[in-house]
Amino acid sequence: MTQTPVQWHVRGDHGSYTVVGKSISQGGVGAIYRTSDPRWVYKQYHSPDKAPPADKMERLVKVGREVLFTQGLEIGAQPESSINWPVDIVRAPDRKIVGCVLPAIPDRFFHPTLGTVNTLDFLVMLRANPPSARFRMIVLMRMAEILAFVHAKGLVHGDVNPKNVAWTVDPEPAAYLIDCDGMVPQNPPPKVGVGAPNWTDPRVKDRIVPAHDQYSDWYCLALAFYRGLLLIPGSLGKDEQTGVWSAPSQIPADLNPRVAALMRRGLNNPLNPADRPQPAEWARAMFEVYVVGGKYDDAALAKLDKTLNAPKPKPATPPPNFTHLPHPGRPQPAHPHVAHPHAPKPTPPPRRPPRPTPHVYQQPPRPAPPVYQHPPPYYSNPTPPHQFQQPMTGAMPGSMARWAMAGGVAWYLPLALLSFCLWPVGAAISALVLAQTLKTDPHYPGRTAAIVSSCVGLGVCGLFIVSWLASLGS
Repeated sequence: MTQTPVQWHVRGDHGSYTVVGKSISQGGVGAIYRTSDPRWVYKQYHSPDKAPPADKMERLVKVGREVLFTQGLEIGAQPESSINWPVDIVRAPDRKIVGCVLPAIPDRFFHPTLGTVNTLDFLVMLRANPPSARFRMIVLMRMAEILAFVHAKGLVHGDVNPKNVAWTVDPEPAAYLIDCDGMVPQNPPPKVGVGAPNWTDPRVKDRIVPAHDQYSDWYCLALAFYRGLLLIPGSLGKDEQTGVWSAPSQIPADLNPRVAALMRRGLNNPLNPADRPQPAEWARAMFEVYVVGGKYDDAALAKLDKTLNAPKPKPATPPPNFTHLPHPGRPQPAHPHVAHPHAPKPTPPPRRPPRPTPHVYQQPPRPAPPVYQHPPPYYSNPTPPHQFQQPMTGAMPGSMARWAMAGGVAWYLPLALLSFCLWPVGAAISALVLAQTLKTDPHYPGRTAAIVSSCVGLGVCGLFIVSWLASLGS
């Protein structure tokens, strides 16, 4: 007899959702549940005080819906859609946040044999049998593009570590940033936050800043490149006696100077965030160094696989333990533990029942480290890094302004026809677009063109009004 899965309904600010079954993941903040729509999951916070502040969550939902709904980008297909944006907020009757709706992590970001999320651990650990340098470089470059978009939106992730970055190389290399419902604005700087062992900003450990900020995200990105490109084990710790943080001492001498310089800038002086490279700088450098003539520079990338291809040390084999046989025809020296060949054989002692053998607990064998199953090792379409706009701090555009800024020719031509043929309607639309656009964030793409086109529309309509009034006077 099968039991019907538990179902209940939740209502968000933008829609209703049917939650199905028991939680599929539990954390310190909340639990994740599937919904009847496979695209989305529901995250229910353990209590309202565990939820992010309403204004910060609403800002994230606005960006997430802009990327996934207005622009219609496929989840995980582009850097801006490779962020686990919250897309809806579920509130209690008193308007306190009790949960949020998030994209379900695409299946390709799950480990092919373990069935769990394929996190960055499997890319930076040598014992996990990571893919070749080409794939590691592309995944890390995609990670840099994702954080570049986060920075362009003026946000801080605050907990960049291997557990919060998923990746895949099938059907092509990609990365996916998770645990994003807690992202906060860069300004004012965060006052509270979390950190993962070996991935915490040294400024936080030394109490220079109270929590991770955008520079902390950049530090963790530099650490990911250092460990992921070079497969460096361990962590960069602090000498408790001298109080000095260890530097990245395992950078090979033959590493490309530009890449080596970025690693040193990001990690050498961890208490000075001004030196840390921005994510966009990492993405641009990877493309310009390792892509030549539209193809990957396999010779340069092969240098990064020295550690991966190095022969594994064989376990030491003890010398065989045996007794030399006597040489025939040669008298053997007397030995206190060897009986004379003509000596009488000793009488064997009476046989006793064998003693019971005590039970010895056998330690269970340690499971073998996960082995990543490689897809066909070729990715033949290098794409330049994405360029993102500057962080937006002003208002988002209204519906008419968004139509004008995104429409291009599809907007300008109808406006011109309205201005010439039906100038009152053209004047009203132009005035509405101009009013909404002037309130929009100055960095929003297409803003200047929308202002110019609406002003031109108003100018043409003004000429018609003047000529009409002149004809009435005559």
